[in-house]
Amino acid sequence: MITAIAARWHEDQAGLLRADGAVGDLVPGYLDLLRSLAAPAERERVRLGVQIWAEALRAPEVEAVARAGVDAPREVVARLVRVAQDHGELPAGLPPDGLARVFIAIYQGLALQTAWDAGLDNDAYVRAVEGLVSLLTS
Repeated sequence: MITAIAARWHEDQAGLLRADGAVGDLVPGYLDLLRSLAAPAERERVRLGVQIWAEALRAPEVEAVARAGVDAPREVVARLVRVAQDHGELPAGLPPDGLARVFIAIYQGLALQTAWDAGLDNDAYVRAVEGLVSLLTS
């Protein structure tokens, strides 16, 4: 049952991320994904997601689903970073997989903070991330 919940969670989150071959195409969906965590109806789902991450440390079948839900978008982002670097849209010295993992960590960190801090200012968090992204892409 936990495995099915984890799979559904990743399907829902992946639906917010769309990109047609450019990092710039991915940014609005990523920011929307971060904003989505602030929805009052999402609070319990976010808390459940954090519990699933904990369960993934103990149950290999849950870990496999959780990893697949992270690894697939990570590979997409890393590929888009490489393309953007080839076109001079992003600095060449950034490791693509490393940058993809940073953006995953930003999402995971916001999810964790959302789960335990009802007073979190999601809008300020997303504006800060948007500012960081604009520094990278300018």
